[in-house]
Amino acid sequence: MNLQHSKFGTANLMQITEEESTDIFSIQEPYKIQNKVFGIPNKYRNFTIPMTRSRAALVVTIKHIDALLLKQHPDADSVVAEKIADGKKTYLGQYVHRHRPANR
Repeated sequence: MNLQHSKFGTANLMQITEEESTDIFSIQEPYKIQNKVFGIPNKYRNFTIPMTRSRAALVVTIKHIDALLLKQHPDADSVVAEKIADGKKTYLGQYVHRHRPANR
């Protein structure tokens, strides 16, 4: 979901997350202050490339999912996390500029 750096958009997303019981979601253009994602409750884990102007984030909302940030992909516009439990799964959060074609 693209939040367009909006505090209001982040609050709405958190409400929807609670209502829909979402486990993992990807954010484009998260609401940030001093390069830290704001508006995501501390009970959730959010993954973004630290100390950058990252335009992508992944959020894990349930504690029984063991996830970690894969640092082999240091692009500030891509966040990759891997879920360990119940077979490995990889999740990608990526910022895609609407006026530029994606790399192939």
